[in-house]
Amino acid sequence: AARYVDTIIAVSKELKDHLINVVGLPKGKIITIINGINVNDFAVRKKTEKLLQEFNLTNGHKIIGTTGRLDTVKDHRTLIKAFEIVVDKTPKAHLIIVGDGHLRPELDLFVEEKNLKDKVIFTGNRKDIPDILNLIDIFVLTSLSEGTSLSLLEAMASGLPAVVTNVGGNTALIKHQFNGLVVEPKNVEQISNSILEIIYDSEKYEKFRKNTILYVHQNYSIHSMINKYEKEYTRILNCK
Repeated sequence: AARYVDTIIAVSKELKDHLINVVGLPKGKIITIINGINVNDFAVRKKTEKLLQEFNLTNGHKIIGTTGRLDTVKDHRTLIKAFEIVVDKTPKAHLIIVGDGHLRPELDLFVEEKNLKDKVIFTGNRKDIPDILNLIDIFVLTSLSEGTSLSLLEAMASGLPAVVTNVGGNTALIKHQFNGLVVEPKNVEQISNSILEIIYDSEKYEKFRKNTILYVHQNYSIHSMINKYEKEYTRILNCK
């Protein structure tokens, strides 16, 4: 079908490279427009009392969280291993894992084996993601591969400092020591140390929080994305 279209739009640099180098599509036809989000839906708000009660949490807990499907590529096992170290040093820490998938039974068993059943919360699929993100203090993405993560963008718009793996589009969103920390995939010690670093450095936490909100508003709003699509469509039509 690529032979019959004027432009192919990739939603990340990694996807563009894949289409050119692996699929073999013509480089001249492909442009990149990064996905944007409605930043008005995701903002810094107080933690919802109703959700705190649902998950048996309080404002005094340090809550680490992630959102996304329970799939091998998201590497939740490494996240749980890192959290085991975190909770040993920060007893008030809890981990919220939002999403569902075929690995749920396996991850449930893994959490039980680690004696973390009272510390790790699996929420399943939820429709109240903006409110759940407001419960979280630090967002963690331990993916082995990633494009431009909408989950990460939503967390950023919610003002969450992030710890992300050095893969795919993660480093386009999180600049190390600017609005979060970048770690190597499967490096349990590095991930746990980075989480603890943010937990115990309140000045750094606030710096990351302010920077991540500003960065996502300036670069990844849905309005910015729409404008780029509009300009590209107009360019194509004017060439006809």
